[in-house]
Amino acid sequence: MKLNPEDPRLTAYALGELEPGERATLEAELQQDPAGREAVEEIRQAAGLLSRELAAEPCPELLPQQREKIDARLEPANVIPFPRRPWFGTVGIAALAASVMFVVVWQLWFAGKGRARSNWP
Repeated sequence: MKLNPEDPRLTAYALGELEPGERATLEAELQQDPAGREAVEEIRQAAGLLSRELAAEPCPELLPQQREKIDARLEPANVIPFPRRPWFGTVGIAALAASVMFVVVWQLWFAGKGRARSNWP
């Protein structure tokens, strides 16, 4: 059986990410397919090249002035400003009270209509 070079199992095999059972199955298929073995080797070479190149890349760091600018913008008071407003709690309590009143009136209205209908002959 010829393996498709686009088969994601080949990449997972080359990178050592296959489960043992699936690995054994793919190894058996690779025994019969030289093109598949070549694809796995190419994947390994590409992964090795990428690993070496990325390891050689410099890691950019922020300058102290850039860090200070970021820290200045992340003042705790600027991150969450709403708890400092005194009316926030009052508005929340008023909204809760209005919601409770709405539910009570709603229940009384429909409970009253239900009783009125039960008195009908």
